[in-house]
Amino acid sequence: MAKDSIRKKAIRDVLSKKRIIDDEYDSRVAMQKRFERSCLDWAGMDNWSPLEAACLLTGVSPEEYENFSEYQKSRLPTTRLINRIERSNMKTGGSSDRLYKAKDVIKWAQNQGMRIPKALGKAMSVTPKKSVHGNTLRFHEKREKVLGAAIYAMAHYPGQCKGQGDKFNGSSIANYIAAQPSKFFENGVTPLEKETMAKLINKYLKVNSSK
Repeated sequence: MAKDSIRKKAIRDVLSKKRIIDDEYDSRVAMQKRFERSCLDWAGMDNWSPLEAACLLTGVSPEEYENFSEYQKSRLPTTRLINRIERSNMKTGGSSDRLYKAKDVIKWAQNQGMRIPKALGKAMSVTPKKSVHGNTLRFHEKREKVLGAAIYAMAHYPGQCKGQGDKFNGSSIANYIAAQPSKFFENGVTPLEKETMAKLINKYLKVNSSK
């Protein structure tokens, strides 16, 4: 009887954990879909504010960003990118000196070496500068999945994503993602090796942080 009770409890624990993982994954998928819809809406606008531009460039819906806590906002690359945009040499336009032309923002981001989120690039009809090999395209797809997971992890689990100095760290984020891939990837497998993810995330954090 004791063994049966232990076995049943173990099964309940596993099922409970699976439900939590499934809920987390569903939440991330829903967040991505909201971002895709948001990109279509914002692509139809001629001008963006620094906050709107930073959100769209880092894969976060501007509407979603407003719902984050101040703590979450302070930890996201989105927040640091706002300052970079405000200090850029882009000309302001529209009805306010705080607005930038959407097309100028995309061009500026590309010149800065930033990754344009796939959904935003599609909505803005961004044309790749040159054709790339199939293997390169597959790597870009894997990179997008990893960076999407990293952004989600930083927004929802900042405590597990920090390294020394209470700062986001590629190794910490990659370790957290790799420890429970089912929470972040549909097939439950990380697209890249943990070390590769860490380097990729560190590069992303460096590019999207204030210099």
